Amino acid sequence: MNLTTSFLIILGGSGFFVLADVFRNRRWSKLSMHTRIVLSMNLILLAGGTIFFALEERLDLLASFFQSATARTAGFNTVDIGSFSQAGLLFMMALMFIGASPGSTGGGIKTTTTFTLFLSLSSLMFRREPAAFKRKVGNESILKAFQVLLLSSFLVSGGSFLLLLIEGERFSFISILFETVSAFATVGLSTGITTELASLSKGVIMIIMFAGRVGPITIATSLKAKPSHLSHVEEQVFIG
Repeated sequence: MNLTTSFLIILGGSGFFVLADVFRNRRWSKLSMHTRIVLSMNLILLAGGTIFFALEERLDLLASFFQSATARTAGFNTVDIGSFSQAGLLFMMALMFIGASPGSTGGGIKTTTTFTLFLSLSSLMFRREPAAFKRKVGNESILKAFQVLLLSSFLVSGGSFLLLLIEGERFSFISILFETVSAFATVGLSTGITTELASLSKGVIMIIMFAGRVGPITIATSLKAKPSHLSHVEEQVFIG
């Protein structure tokens, strides 16, 4: 049962474009760059999550694999999430924040965004072009990836701050942060505090869920003003 559900979760989280590409081309060499990134990230996150949960939470391999798969999209759980260690909760939050892939049923900032961010940082550190699978990632894609990261981080941070103002005396910071990340990624996992939240807190959670489902970029684009034709003099700013 765990394997069947995990398989369905992985399929749903990979996205229609990936499934169609794999079905149409079948061979790795013929797959698009997008599909290769998604499949590679799925493998890394599933393997890493399985190993972590097995070692940190002392779960058997099947339960560890299931939790690694479900944390990024479906929200099913076969173990008590509230009993996880703080390290386990933080790791699960990272999986939820990354989420599924574009065109899928899941939320989060998406696997391709995460891949692009790491690729961009790697290219800056080692002074080489941001390329993978013999293809270069465009500057526009890199800019969008950082936009998604910043907007998503702002949404999660802002939501957590509001919940702390309302519920800070009743629940721990990590429980509230877990609830916020889960809502943003539309996963639905909880440490067990959801039913005890005040009505105002539930309203905040609903707004975060809606924003996470629609997507930060979509919301930002809808609010974007018309571009200005004015150009200012460029000047360097000290960073770091």
